[in-house]
Amino acid sequence: MGAPLDLHRLAERVRAQVGSPRGYLVGRTKVRNAIHELLECSFPKAERLVATLESHGLLTYQGDPQRGVDRGVVAWHLGRQTQ
Repeated sequence: MGAPLDLHRLAERVRAQVGSPRGYLVGRTKVRNAIHELLECSFPKAERLVATLESHGLLTYQGDPQRGVDRGVVAWHLGRQTQ
């Protein structure tokens, strides 16, 4: 078994690759694809890591995904939110 994954570092690496992607579905897909490329893992594992980043507050969508398509206006934020 490998070393534990540093989620903060992963968020930084993904942010360096994709910035703050816009649009709920398009942006989430860009994050998943970046994780897939950076870690050379499967898409299902990358999708689980997206969910893990979200659950740890390291990936947040600035809009309301329940309101439908945002046409790429609202961005995702990667990394710890600062107050």
